[in-house]
Amino acid sequence: MKMESGVSQDNILETDASDPTLDGLNTCINIVTSSYSLASQLEAIDIVFYVTLSPAVGAETAYICFLNGKDIVMVIVEADVTVGRIL
Repeated sequence: MKMESGVSQDNILETDASDPTLDGLNTCINIVTSSYSLASQLEAIDIVFYVTLSPAVGAETAYICFLNGKDIVMVIVEADVTVGRIL
C-alpha cells in the first residue's frame, strides 16, 4: 500500500525508542516519531532539522540538541525571536 507521499508503508518505521530507530537508520528506513528529543539522543545523528508551529517546543528541542552536542536547523521564526539569544 502506498501513502500519499509515495513511500511504501513497508519503508516507514513509527517509534519513540532509540534501538528500533538505530536499526531503521542502518537499513535506510524512514523514521517517524512523536518524540521531539529522540533524534538528539542518537549518536548516529549529527544535525537535527526541526519544523514546528510551537515556539516552546522548538526552543526545548533546540536546548536538548545543544545539551547532546547536536547541530540544529530550525524553521520557526517565533522561537528564534523569543529565545534565540539564549540558544
